[in-house]
Amino acid sequence: MVYLLYGEEDFLLHQELERIRAGLGPRDMLDLNTARLPGAGLTLPEIQAQCDAVPFLAPARLVVVEGLLARFDRLRTPGRGARSARAPRSSGQEGHGTSADSPDLEGGWQGLPEYCQRIPESTHLVLLEGALNRGNPLLALMHPVAETQERRKLRGPALEDWARARAAQLSVRLTAPALRLLVDLVGDNLWVLSSELEKLSLYLAGGTVETHHVEELVSLARETSIFALIDAVAERRLAPAQRSLHLLLRDGMASAQILFRLAGQFRSLVLAKALMEQGVGGPELQSRLGIAAQYPFRKTVEQSRGYPAAALEAVLARLLETDVASKTGKQEPVLALELLVTDLCRGRP
Repeated sequence: MVYLLYGEEDFLLHQELERIRAGLGPRDMLDLNTARLPGAGLTLPEIQAQCDAVPFLAPARLVVVEGLLARFDRLRTPGRGARSARAPRSSGQEGHGTSADSPDLEGGWQGLPEYCQRIPESTHLVLLEGALNRGNPLLALMHPVAETQERRKLRGPALEDWARARAAQLSVRLTAPALRLLVDLVGDNLWVLSSELEKLSLYLAGGTVETHHVEELVSLARETSIFALIDAVAERRLAPAQRSLHLLLRDGMASAQILFRLAGQFRSLVLAKALMEQGVGGPELQSRLGIAAQYPFRKTVEQSRGYPAAALEAVLARLLETDVASKTGKQEPVLALELLVTDLCRGRP
């Protein structure tokens, strides 16, 4: 069996990987029959050797390859497919390319789909990826031969629904305001959101979570809230941005520090936009942006795609204007910051 798991939301992708693992027999025996391979520098014969191996004292073997398809994003055809965009959904896809109409794939990777059709029944191959571009040639070839699932970032009501469902799994009861505050503080990082819900479940032991519990127990609430503010402003979500800003100001963070952090993120968006327009992507883009962790890197790339270059330049000009007005006494700093956040969220830099 062959699985292709890809998308922006790696928490959900790893949950799906765990679901696959759970269906392959006892964990201790499967661990002895699991191979994890980095996609960078991997060759097709190396995958075949791992997949053709006979399971040891177990009915199944699991081979997980991470980041293989990402190597071929740069081979996408110029034009519409060359833009950074979401890959097509797996259901109901028609017109995907074949090896005859896709660009040549270095290393003979056109042979991977054919090999997947004759993979040993005892082997389960999982291709685990991040977000992929629509024009990725290997993605098009793999769709017909793999069980494909894409997981996108959760937003708005979908994110709250996920948090509510995860809380129910952990036997945590949250009031509606507490749930909303938790989501505002943490944002759409499901790893952190799940961790905070686990802590709340252990602390309250069956009680109901109120807003003051969230404020008291969510670790690094101020630092978490500044990231939530940055994301909300960059994504033009006014209500969450205002709530995060008020929490930060209430907890004593200086308006100048908040403005500095906002400016830093928008400078990163300007740089990301410029580099992507030059055709830079993948690990090279991450390196040149100087962002080590995958999550903030993906957020920066995703947010930069939501703005024309001219709009980002206008935002930077407005940030500078606000900074000057606050420091010269033309505007009261907190009021200037509140007006800035409101205008940026409404698309009026």
